[in-house]
Amino acid sequence: MFGENEQFISLAEAAENTPYSQEYLSLRVRTGKIYGKKIGRNWYTTRYAVKTYIADHREDSLQYEERRNGSAHRVKQSPVAE
Repeated sequence: MFGENEQFISLAEAAENTPYSQEYLSLRVRTGKIYGKKIGRNWYTTRYAVKTYIADHREDSLQYEERRNGSAHRVKQSPVAE
């Protein structure tokens, strides 16, 4: 699943290059949605695990943004006939 040379990175570092916060990544790792490992008090993941999660959930994110911005609820208005 992961390359032998894949290094663990902190969730803070992982969050830097994603649309997600460190807290959200922490939740996903703790619930097993993103591969990770707890070392001492801190959770770590890999760049590959985060990239895979983003790719797998891209459509969900787009739909969420549409709902949040209201574009999914817009009704196309037809021109008023005079």
